[in-house]
Order: sequence, then C-alpha cells, then structure tokens
Amino acid sequence: MENRPALSRQVHAEIEKAKDKLFEDTKRFSLLFLPARDPISKFTEALIPLARTTAPRQRMPSVLHLQIEDFTESLFDIEARHYGGYTSDINVLNAWLNNLAAEVGLFAKAQVADERLNFHLPPEQRNSIIATTLKARTEHWIPAKQPAEVNKAKPSPSVPVPNIESTANPLRPRERKRLPNTITSKSAAAKLERFLEASPIEKTVFAGNVGTTPRTILRFRSTGKIKRETLRRIAEAMGTTPEELVKPD
Repeated sequence: MENRPALSRQVHAEIEKAKDKLFEDTKRFSLLFLPARDPISKFTEALIPLARTTAPRQRMPSVLHLQIEDFTESLFDIEARHYGGYTSDINVLNAWLNNLAAEVGLFAKAQVADERLNFHLPPEQRNSIIATTLKARTEHWIPAKQPAEVNKAKPSPSVPVPNIESTANPLRPRERKRLPNTITSKSAAAKLERFLEASPIEKTVFAGNVGTTPRTILRFRSTGKIKRETLRRIAEAMGTTPEELVKPD
C-alpha cells in the first residue's frame, strides 16, 4: 500500500497554492511567523535585551496556543480534505492520514522551535498542542463506522421477512432519522454554551476531552455548525445524545 494517495497534478497544484497563501499570512500568525535573525542580532539581543524599547513585554500563551492550533490544523486540512475521494477503505484512509500527520507534525514542530517562543509557552507544551491537533484532525477526516451488528441482524422466524427493496420497508424511517454528516443547530450550540458556563472545566480542556480543538468548539458555539461525529462526542461529554442536543429549546 502506498504511503499517500496518488493525487492528480491539479490537486497537487491546489495544495501548493493553498500552502503558499497560508505561509504568507503573517498577520494571522503574528507570533508564530517571527522575523529571521542573523547571528549578530542574536548576540546583541542576548547582551542588550531592552535595547529596542523600554515598554513591558506581555506574555501571550493563549494567543500562541491558538495560532499553533490554527496553523497545524490548516496545514493538515489543505491536503487531508482530498484523501477521501481516493479510497472507500477506512483502514487505507487512516494510514494515509497518519502518514500525513507525521509529516505535518515534523514541519509544525520545526516552525515552533524558535527559542523566542519560550517567552510565551515552553517547547514541550508547543509540541503537545501540535500532537493533540493532528490527532483530532485525523479523526475528523475518517467517516464514522457503521455497527456491523445492525447490518447482519436477521429477523425472527416468527416475523415475516420484509422486502428490503420495497419503499414501504418499515425499517426505512429509522434510517431517515440519522443526522447528516454536517449539522447546523443553534439550539445545540446554545445548550453547549450553557453547559460550559455552568461547568468548572476549562474550554480548552473540554475540547481535548472530546477529541477536537478549542477553535472548533468556538466556531460551533458561534455558528452552530459541526460535524456529526464531533457532535456525538460533545453529547457524550455532556451526558446526553446528539438528538437531544439538536432539539429546539
């Protein structure tokens, strides 16, 4: 099995352009994309750290945390979003995504290795953010598996076997109740908002517990839009079900 799908030249070109645009966004990654230093400036900064200004320097750990998440997620998704169209085998897709995650992880860790970032977050915490983000994004792009038991269940001999080809199949209404892959529910977002306000758990910790990023949770709270699998994990953490979450208040 190949380590990655055989993407078309056009797809490769799209990926290259998207990466180039991402790397040029210095305003979006103001802490992450630091100006390059030559050996002389590095030496003088160590000797005279306050030569440029006397203003106090503010630590911004949360800003850097979010920028590392955003950069890692965006870099991974640029290529990962194409993989699903090249295989229907979840195991193959999972292997491709893990290989991509390993490559993106090395690149992102090199990007956050600048010692000047230690002022905001220690190196081990920066690397941990990258690992957590990649794990969540890998799971995000893998479709939820269907329970094999449901497909293999056989009716009791005492019950007439329904015609599964018929549109009148009594099992069909249950299938139609399945939530779509992407859900938009202001009601669910409002319930999560109330839950987080009443809970002592930090929002970043909650996001990690459900296998996603704080940025994804923040986007869901503001727009109500979320992937079905992510909503399922949020519902579990809240002690309820996705169906109950999307019900109007």
